[in-house]
Amino acid sequence: MFPHKLAYADGKTEVTWKNLKSRVDRLALHFLDLGFSNGDFVVLDLMNSVEAMYIMFALNRIGAIPIMCLPRHRQAEVRYEAEHHDAVGFVMPLGEKFDFVGMVEEFKDEIPSAKVFLTVGGQAPKGWIAVEDLMKKEIVNEHDDDYLDQFAPGPDDIFVEHLSGGTTGIPKGIPRTYNDQICQWDYLGRAMGFTDESVPLVVLPILHNAPMVGLYGPALFRGATTIICPVPRPENMFQLIERYRVTDVWMIPIQMTFWQEAHEKMKSYDLSSLKVIIGSAEKVRPELVKWVLDDLGLGFVNCFGMAEGPIIMTRWNDNPEAQMYTVGKPIVIDPEAEFRIVDDENKTVKSGEIG
Repeated sequence: MFPHKLAYADGKTEVTWKNLKSRVDRLALHFLDLGFSNGDFVVLDLMNSVEAMYIMFALNRIGAIPIMCLPRHRQAEVRYEAEHHDAVGFVMPLGEKFDFVGMVEEFKDEIPSAKVFLTVGGQAPKGWIAVEDLMKKEIVNEHDDDYLDQFAPGPDDIFVEHLSGGTTGIPKGIPRTYNDQICQWDYLGRAMGFTDESVPLVVLPILHNAPMVGLYGPALFRGATTIICPVPRPENMFQLIERYRVTDVWMIPIQMTFWQEAHEKMKSYDLSSLKVIIGSAEKVRPELVKWVLDDLGLGFVNCFGMAEGPIIMTRWNDNPEAQMYTVGKPIVIDPEAEFRIVDDENKTVKSGEIG
């Protein structure tokens, strides 16, 4: 690892790998003092910021498990996940249009397991604690350098609880282990051509499965810098790309369409560092892929994946036809990793048939 290299930045806050380690350790010790422990579930519902990384990694440091709620989730989803997992705490944002803290206040007394209520982004209301205040309180000197090691999770412990898309009801929890996620970080990084010099930009919700397994996870695995976009409007993205020399951006198709509409504005920014655009959530239209390849002169990766684990994708250097008309191949090419398209009777369908 590179201790003095930039690890994360969001346009407002920048942190090196060395300082990240220090801040994560400090927050992890505070979490222990508050009562979090190995195996505890904690509900996160956070905006895109460097602070979100501190919180997630600090929970990991002591073996606690973040439940990755998204900004669009409201009481039905957040309450269900807290009840279902016997969550011991919540971490909610302040200063947003929607009152996340007020939402939790409406039902928190009915979650007997929940004991700790944390906020990010402002002065915490009564009964809540601001993560920023914890970060200001020195605690590391009260413990030996290796004190946190005793709380370290095992490689097959749950690293994170992702949530399903929820298209058929309340999102389901999807436990992913450390070994599992690190494997994906390795292979997705290979498919996208990541190196330690890559600089991915996160414009999707920071707690979503896609940016974790496809951007800041592979970057972490390689010691690369990750840039976090708090407000994913095209001009905000362009500013961060120019400022931090971003190389890779993962977007859903509608965001690519917004880029097309802002094509004239793009000319005002130096986006020459960009190398690859990644698309997911739905099959990206061939004409949109062609625009990225021909008009922008970039590589393209089409990704079809699930938070449960299976991921199929084109490679950054595939031929244009593969990138425009297919979703590629599994990220792990191995006899033990079998992918089939089947019909309602679990029989493999023929080429060209729907399954």
